[in-house]
Amino acid sequence: GAHTRRENYADDLDLVYGYFPRLAERRNQTAGYLSGGEQQMLAIGRALMARPS
Repeated sequence: GAHTRRENYADDLDLVYGYFPRLAERRNQTAGYLSGGEQQMLAIGRALMARPS
């Protein structure tokens, strides 16, 4: 099942913000208020943080 990993969380978040600096700028905004492109970046960032193999 899905679960949240806490180890390396900050490192993973820094990696995602490195790929998508716009998300770092908008990190305090609710996802529903992001543009369509920003929502796509958010979805990709969430997938990357899940550490797919």
